[in-house]
Amino acid sequence: MDIDYALNDGDVVEIFTNPNVTPDKNWLNHVQSSKTREKIHHWLKTVPRAIGLHRLEQAMQKNKVGQSVENTRTKIDEFIKSRDGGIDTLLDDIGNGVIDADALVNSLFMEGDWKTEARAYIPKNELNKLPSARYRIKIARCCNPDYPDEIVGSLQNAIATAHRVSCKNGIRAKKHVSLKWATHESSLTSVKIKIKAHDRTGLIRDVADIITNHSLGMEEFNALSRDGLAEISFILKLPTPAIPQTLLGDLRAIHEIDDINIPEPYLRLLNYHSVQPAFNHTQHGGMGNPYSPGRSSIEKVMFFGRRKETRQIIDYLTPASHPTSILLYGQRRVGKTSLAIRIRNYRNIGKEYIPVYIDCTASKSSDDYDLLNRMIYYIKEQGCDFPDLKKKRSVQDMYLQFEKGLVSFKKKNHKHLLFIFDEFEAVLIAKQQGTLSNTFFSAIRSWSQNKPVTFLIVGSNRLKSEITSNFSELATVFLSQKLGALSSHDARMLVIEPAHGRLQYENNAIEIILYVTRCYPYYIHLICAKLYDHALETFKTTITQQDVENTLFLIYKDLSAQNNFSHLWNNNSPQHEIVLTYLAYQKNPGGWVDVKEILGMSKSKITLKEALRELLELDTIERSDDKYRIRLPLFAEWILKNYPHPINS
Repeated sequence: MDIDYALNDGDVVEIFTNPNVTPDKNWLNHVQSSKTREKIHHWLKTVPRAIGLHRLEQAMQKNKVGQSVENTRTKIDEFIKSRDGGIDTLLDDIGNGVIDADALVNSLFMEGDWKTEARAYIPKNELNKLPSARYRIKIARCCNPDYPDEIVGSLQNAIATAHRVSCKNGIRAKKHVSLKWATHESSLTSVKIKIKAHDRTGLIRDVADIITNHSLGMEEFNALSRDGLAEISFILKLPTPAIPQTLLGDLRAIHEIDDINIPEPYLRLLNYHSVQPAFNHTQHGGMGNPYSPGRSSIEKVMFFGRRKETRQIIDYLTPASHPTSILLYGQRRVGKTSLAIRIRNYRNIGKEYIPVYIDCTASKSSDDYDLLNRMIYYIKEQGCDFPDLKKKRSVQDMYLQFEKGLVSFKKKNHKHLLFIFDEFEAVLIAKQQGTLSNTFFSAIRSWSQNKPVTFLIVGSNRLKSEITSNFSELATVFLSQKLGALSSHDARMLVIEPAHGRLQYENNAIEIILYVTRCYPYYIHLICAKLYDHALETFKTTITQQDVENTLFLIYKDLSAQNNFSHLWNNNSPQHEIVLTYLAYQKNPGGWVDVKEILGMSKSKITLKEALRELLELDTIERSDDKYRIRLPLFAEWILKNYPHPINS
């Protein structure tokens, strides 16, 4: 029937659905319901535009166009004038896939198509079949291939244009020819890589294995261990200056690696391409999974959302002459470290501060001397001079000596210090154990008000309650900033963008992921990492709703997966187990359960009330009036599959 046909009473219709279809503006010509029209308008105005903006920014960063802001804006404005619509229309087209962001940036900012440095050639056996022995090799702007991409040439006149094998424009060409990259030892590029990590047994072996798996040459391998921290450096021999993103992904996935330092000229070439060939098991045997549950997103191109939180924190920290120190807290694995690292690398911060990032995990038994020395060590890591502490001094003398160092630091560097203390709970543990004096916390308060020092302290919800209850001297001068889940737009980008060009997701599959994770980034990474591995093993390029449901089933039935949820509860607490299992087994609308029902589960109402308070503090459950429910559907379903009902147990 025609789409304009008006249904009558008694008509029977069959509705066909397609998970790959997204709302289209033409639908507005046919829908009758005002609510439906509102939903379509909202989707069309927000989702594609947000995705388009992110892809354009990502393409600009990847290609490092080297233009001034004014020149960049001028060229984009000229392009907009050449087509219908304004900037919003352009972003919509990019978000909807009508325009490829990388191809647009290349066409606007990259000069010329000929790249002799690419060293592509037609093999001799193929050249003998062609009518001419002379062909110029041209690099296609649409997919911009580079070594080690698998390529194919489209022939026209005496020109062979190199495309990635997955490029649609290359596939549509009428004539094709095989192309290969010419790689000779004399043309290899040497790039020095530096890695910082927490030292452990087998770390060097794991790094060397990754380099070997990528079939790359390596020279001058050096490793140094000091105070539990390892520094590894080596020279890579690369066919081109572009460092493979897959190599960096695999290195980052190694346990205990904190940072990978790349020389600036080569950093500009990082992540240059977004379109990758379709999955091929032999090609991708050493490819790193772009999703990384539990690890911080250090690269800007892998950081999604948090614009509002970033802006707020930057506004509080600047100007450095009148800053406000920040306590950044939230549920574990919500992305606090990633945000802290982003703040550290933010351009405006670098203009006014020397940012010093310190992971405090190893400080649980530190005394004042150890902790101050560690701060000095990381200041020197930034290339700044700072006087060492003299041993066998009283605690008071050590802090006076450190304060003098702060004053001389400001005179020499003309910048303030920004200390970013991550996992600050460990410092509180040192205080509770008696190894760290209360002078440290008094000093932080005093320095943040009277010295050229600002602090960004990062930790869990429990850190916030501990500081409020037991360290009032900090609570009165630090501004508290809570970090929660991503917005639905940003969460959708986190699903789509890391595998963009390699893997696509059906809309229904994305919606299920966002629902069960409640847009918490760690669990999005967890599910998508498993889906990516599954796609690699099964040669799939599209993730369906069934794929997501199968992956969730494997997570639900795996009791050993409790490590994924260990930060949400104390599994040694019977009261936590009673509360969570009772909530998980309820089938009330929305999952809400009245507090009277929960307290009725045990004669000891006091212990259950304490369990409810603790789980609320962990953000594991949420409250509405006198009703509670488990915040994360993924966790609720896992409990349901692995723990018996508390009444029957």
